[in-house]
Amino acid sequence: MPNFTITRQTEPLDDYGCTEFETNQIVGDTASLLSSATLDGSIIWYLDASNGYTVNVNDFNISGTNPTTVLQIPGLYRTFEGSGIPSPVLGIVFDQISTTRIKITLYLHPISTHGITGAVFTMPNNSVSANINITGCPVLVGHGVHLRVENNGPVGEVEVTASVSSDVDTIKEQEEGNPNVVAVIGHVLDKDINEELCTYTITTKNKERFVTEPVISMSTDDHFTTSSTTKDDLGNIISTTIKVFKQV
Repeated sequence: MPNFTITRQTEPLDDYGCTEFETNQIVGDTASLLSSATLDGSIIWYLDASNGYTVNVNDFNISGTNPTTVLQIPGLYRTFEGSGIPSPVLGIVFDQISTTRIKITLYLHPISTHGITGAVFTMPNNSVSANINITGCPVLVGHGVHLRVENNGPVGEVEVTASVSSDVDTIKEQEEGNPNVVAVIGHVLDKDINEELCTYTITTKNKERFVTEPVISMSTDDHFTTSSTTKDDLGNIISTTIKVFKQV
């Protein structure tokens, strides 16, 4: 799977064919960069990363092309021209919109801002198609997290609650519809490895106590935990807080 999708920005005045990548044009229509044009001189596509991935203009390319004469900005802005771009497209621009989206603009009209030159496209008396071969890969955002803690004791005997660390904004608590189960899912960046992900607190019912300190048994070796207890005035354990950390 490519782990990204490409869609076209649709325009309200355009007459589309079987897909959003096809338009029906009248013979003699000339490409224009005006928003009111009947033939788009700048066709916009969006390359969007799948969930859990990021995309960067540096990681995508169009074979058989070279940059135009304008200044390229690594990680933000790239231009393409050359034999790898089929007619009637004159040149292509990649703009980094966000960590998960790249804007791809295909020009059928010259534009000096991007160093794109050539003859303006006019619709001939036949269908015109062009295949743009964009190659590249998205990058995983980080390491996956799917923690599921289940109270194996009788329902209602203890209360299990969870809170996600405010320092890790890519994971979230997920309600599974089972009061005896707490789940936390998402992913963490490399910088968050060995940082606290979440905290589980196991608490007794009123006026009850734990005979021994509760523990969490981890089924995978990519997490580790620390724990602390709360005791009543008689020294009985009434609550245990377990912090979970992500490790590679």
